[in-house]
Amino acid sequence: MRDLNDAWDVVRADVEDTVGVGDVAVLIGRIHYRGRHSGIETETPAGWMLKFRHGRVVCIRAFREPEQALEALGLTGQARAANLDLVPSIYTIFSASNRRDLDAVVRHYAPDAVWDMSAMGLGTFNGRAEIREHLEAWFAPYEEFAFKLEQVSDLGHGVVFGVVHEKARMRGGSGVIPRHVAFVWEFRDGLIIRTAPYTDIDEARAAAERLAEERG
Repeated sequence: MRDLNDAWDVVRADVEDTVGVGDVAVLIGRIHYRGRHSGIETETPAGWMLKFRHGRVVCIRAFREPEQALEALGLTGQARAANLDLVPSIYTIFSASNRRDLDAVVRHYAPDAVWDMSAMGLGTFNGRAEIREHLEAWFAPYEEFAFKLEQVSDLGHGVVFGVVHEKARMRGGSGVIPRHVAFVWEFRDGLIIRTAPYTDIDEARAAAERLAEERG
């Protein structure tokens, strides 16, 4: 903790969701940092498990990823889907993407998942292996590629809509390429079965709302 305090001026935790089972609760949220010397701002997802006795907290465990806290509580698969909205999964996925941990990314996908880029004219990728290969090829030309989630909404019935700000720099280049991409995610039993990115945010939002209504 001393090293963290030496490196960062501001450390703030925002809780976005809470799940309780008996005398144990899991908090899902994000930690915001500002570098003491650089002034750079960043954020990471996080999870905390709290154990209560007679109405008081007797133990707190912190986890690097929300999924780890949920697993410690025993919420996976259908149990997780029934007890928690799907938004923390999206934050975890993009945190893993920023670290280029593609194995961690595809763990959130069902074995028969589809990455559908037809709205961008780039076809589809089927199954975890193809999705991982696609992501690896997508990142390959870039020296830097960073995602920042600007909006994530659970529309119900296993449908999530989000808007992401991307910043990329080609290998050997100096210019940064920024753009916004919207995503529609479809879940089943806590795992993604379809991801569809869009360059048109309004089109993506309308598609997500239609899908949620159809699945309702």
